[in-house]
Amino acid sequence: MPKTANVSETPKDKTKHEFDVVEETIPIPDWIKNNAGWWSDGTISNETFIDSIQYLMEQKIIDVS
Repeated sequence: MPKTANVSETPKDKTKHEFDVVEETIPIPDWIKNNAGWWSDGTISNETFIDSIQYLMEQKIIDVS
């Protein structure tokens, strides 16, 4: 499922400090789908698969909170 990220904010009214939030949908990269398949059939290790998930979290592509 793609994550929606806040990519910029623009002032609505500078005197009230309100903002319009502009969002962008970031797709899950195809390589993570390949990794999931390889992990499920035993081609790659648990560690390699977890490393790929951690990378996506660090890049704020996925959020597990």
